[in-house]
Amino acid sequence: MAAINPPIDWTLPNHERQNAFFDYKTTHPHLGHAFRMIMNIVNTPDSGRLGIGVGPTGAGKTTLLNSAQRKIEKELEKELIVDRSRIPSVIVTACPAENGTFSWKVFYLRVLQACREVAAQQKVPLEMLDGRPLFQQIASDDSVAALRQSVCEALRQRRPRALFVDEAQHILKTGSGDRLQSQLDVLKTLADECKVPIILFGTYSLLIQHTMNGQLARRSTTIHFGRYQFDRPEERLSFERVLVTLSGMMPVKYPPNLRPYLGFLFERSLGCVGILKETLVRAVNLAIAEKAETVTEKHLEQSVLDARKCEAILHEIVEGEKLFAKAEEAAAAERIRTRLGMEGQPPVPTSVISPKKSTARPGVRKPMRDPIGFPKPS
Repeated sequence: MAAINPPIDWTLPNHERQNAFFDYKTTHPHLGHAFRMIMNIVNTPDSGRLGIGVGPTGAGKTTLLNSAQRKIEKELEKELIVDRSRIPSVIVTACPAENGTFSWKVFYLRVLQACREVAAQQKVPLEMLDGRPLFQQIASDDSVAALRQSVCEALRQRRPRALFVDEAQHILKTGSGDRLQSQLDVLKTLADECKVPIILFGTYSLLIQHTMNGQLARRSTTIHFGRYQFDRPEERLSFERVLVTLSGMMPVKYPPNLRPYLGFLFERSLGCVGILKETLVRAVNLAIAEKAETVTEKHLEQSVLDARKCEAILHEIVEGEKLFAKAEEAAAAERIRTRLGMEGQPPVPTSVISPKKSTARPGVRKPMRDPIGFPKPS
């Protein structure tokens, strides 16, 4: 059984209580499943693979990213002490396009800064000497190609286990057709050239766009970090356990019992743990500001998202979840068989779908007619 964390000390100064609850993270089944998939990509021998982590806003993708970062740091702890030049992982956030075109120059500069490159925008690798790069200064209007070369060299030297890109849907918001195809090709070749797994985190629009490229789809792994479903008892129970855990950690004199508000909080968080956490953080801050001894129903009502915002978010979630529907998968499989000239063929042999099971116990013969009498002399 996992150890139970002690509640946050409610006698601490207000800002310390607020920060402590804001920083507190709890595990849950969806987080654990997505985390294992990410670490599998990080640890795969094929270091050029891409991970596409998608889910609704507020599902907790940033928490997932930070958990993976801490895990990698722990695994490399001893090696990092010996090799001070290595970094465990690189995390960058993709900036939205200001003029309709995603800026790879800004992105590469952010990667170089995350790699702890000093004056990264003013140097690029010139040549190699005894296995070490020599750098030359470049003008302030350095090219994207030069920065890309510098990024690849920095990643090879720093040897991170993975490059994580948050808000990656902004990379693909650049139109359609050839332009979008070019953006996708940059991601694929960057992972191949730098020999570092690249794991993208974003909304469902990221998945919609990346499937346009067959080569990228082949070399990528999709990680769905979805919401909890209220009509599934096991998922509703998991959400309730998260709610109970978070309420027990609230830095107030008397931690509240939030079970009676499960339905209301599920509705206004849409089953997303990230939105739930943000709601409870706001409620705790209100209680602390009012010097209340506990979090009340009034605090919750003032902290939840209004119904119109929830409806807009839910519309996006439902559209994104269609990509993972079993009916869509079955339809895609049928289209594949049609194009391959395999109409009418079942997905797998019938014997595999419903194998005949034996009811006999080990060591017990099947019933059969045994020969009687003595064998005839030959």
